[in-house]
Amino acid sequence: MDVAIGLIFTYVLLSLICSGIVEFLSAIFKFRAKNLQKVIENILGSHAKEFWKQPLIKSSSHPSKKPSYIPVENFVETIENMILSGFFDKNDKTNFKEVLKKLIEGNGKHMCISPKTESSGFENTIAYFLYKSSSVEEFRRDLGKWYENVRYRAQGWYKRRILKWLFAFGFILALLGNVDTMQITETLYVNSILRDSIVKQATEFWEQHNQQGENSTGSEKEKIANVKLNSRQNAKGKQDFIAELDTHLKILPIGWHGRSFSAITKSPLLFFEKILGWLITAVAVSFGAPFWFDLLGKLVNLRSTGRKPEGIKERDERK
Repeated sequence: MDVAIGLIFTYVLLSLICSGIVEFLSAIFKFRAKNLQKVIENILGSHAKEFWKQPLIKSSSHPSKKPSYIPVENFVETIENMILSGFFDKNDKTNFKEVLKKLIEGNGKHMCISPKTESSGFENTIAYFLYKSSSVEEFRRDLGKWYENVRYRAQGWYKRRILKWLFAFGFILALLGNVDTMQITETLYVNSILRDSIVKQATEFWEQHNQQGENSTGSEKEKIANVKLNSRQNAKGKQDFIAELDTHLKILPIGWHGRSFSAITKSPLLFFEKILGWLITAVAVSFGAPFWFDLLGKLVNLRSTGRKPEGIKERDERK
C-alpha cells in the first residue's frame, strides 16, 4: 500500500503541473469560448450571427472575445427575442406571453424566419417546440432542456480535448524529467527509507489540502478541485504553491542522471522499457489531479485505520 501511495502522490503532483499548463493555454487561446462558439454555430446555423448581436449576449461578452459560458435562462430569453423579432413588428407593444401564445396556438405554422431560405435544423427545432407546447412555460422549459443537452455534449467534447492535452504534456514531462512509473515503483519497493519519507509527505499533503477542500461548497469532486492546490488566486499563492511542488518533487525518485541516460542508449530493451514507463505516466496524468487526489485520500485513510497503535507495535517488536 505504501508503494501505491508514493506512486499516486507522484501522479497528483505531475497532474497538477500539467493541469496548470493546460489551464494557462486555455486562457491564452480561449479554448472554452471557442468551444462554446462552435456549439452555438452548429445548433443555430445561419442565425448564429444574429444570436451574438443580441443585447443579453453582448452584455456578457468582451469586445475582443465571445463568452465562455451562457446560462440557460439567458439562452432561452435570447432565442425568444430572436423569434419575436423574426415574426412581429419590433414596435408591437403586445405582451410577449400573448404573442408567444399565438405562435403556440398556431402550432408554429406562422413562423417566418426567412422566406428566401429553406428551413434549417434550428428553425425546425423551434417550430417543433412551438407545435408541441401547450403553454409559454412548457416552450421555455423544452428550449432550456434542449440547450442543456447540447451544452452537456459540448462539455464532453471539451473534456476529451483536455484529456488529449494532459496526455501530451504528461508524456513530455515524463520524458524531460525521466518520470518512469516502473522505475519509481521498483525504487519505492526496495528503498524503505525513501518510501516512508514519501508516504509521510503524501499524508501531510492530503491532510492539509483536504481540510481546505472541506470548507468549499459543491459535490465531492468539486471540493477536491477547489482545494488550495487548484485555487491559486494571487501571485503569492502561486509562488507558495510552486515552492511546495518543488519541495515534494525533489524527494521523488525521478530525474536524469549520467548513468541512467547512458544505460538506455546502450540497451534497446531498456530504452523500450523506459518508453513504456513514460507512457504509463502520461496515461495516469490524463486522469487529472482530482481523480488521483481522491484516490490518495482513500488510501491514506485506509492506511491510518489499518495501522497498529504505537504501544502495541512496540510490544510486538519486543516479542
